[in-house]
Amino acid sequence: MAVKTLKNVLTQKQQDFVLALSTEIKTQDNLATTSPYVIINTQNRVQVRPEGWADDYYLSLDFETKVHDVDTLISYARDNGYEIFSYWLTESFDGELKDFLALDIDDGLKKVISEYQDFCNDHDIDIVYYEEEQEASKNDINVFFTHKAYKEHIEANSHHYNEPKSYLKHLFRNPEMEGVLDVVHTLAHTIELESERVCVYSQYEHTSKLWITGCDNTLVNPDYLNVWDFCPACGGKISLRKEQK
Repeated sequence: MAVKTLKNVLTQKQQDFVLALSTEIKTQDNLATTSPYVIINTQNRVQVRPEGWADDYYLSLDFETKVHDVDTLISYARDNGYEIFSYWLTESFDGELKDFLALDIDDGLKKVISEYQDFCNDHDIDIVYYEEEQEASKNDINVFFTHKAYKEHIEANSHHYNEPKSYLKHLFRNPEMEGVLDVVHTLAHTIELESERVCVYSQYEHTSKLWITGCDNTLVNPDYLNVWDFCPACGGKISLRKEQK
């Protein structure tokens, strides 16, 4: 009866996958993180904060347009018929929006909004303070065992993400994932051992006929050896040895 080995249970493609995965996990940079861990994808998210809670800002127009410089603001005002407002800005400020946002409150953009409060309220114009953070979205969580797989995924799907970055996360007290990784490494080790095993088939001539016996002493049709790479009984690579009887 033939002994079941990984070589007659898993396809060659499956064996190659297990070996490659195990090797990649063992040799990649774990960023000083204890196993088990996975690599998750994070994206750049803009979080609106109250005044004084963030250093970055932009001028929000109609809750959609984000303005970071004076020229864009002036062009927007002119395109929407705000001639008086655009004239005031043109005469009062030059350069980047941050330059006059950083001015004293009596001379800065807050004065513009204060003096034109009704106008700004009517047109949804306001200063928005924000922070940019990398975080994993609850709607598009994806995990990977290796940095290599993560990079390949991003290269093929970067158009779906906003400034994606990888984050290696330890799976705290997760026995299921520990078991999965242990199985992967054990399978890979067994495949390597079976690949190194050699099975000696004895070949001899008797009464003008060619006889071959395998490791389990059963007679083997010589034609089978043309299609067999490994012994079906023990999984070892077949090596023929000539004997005299």
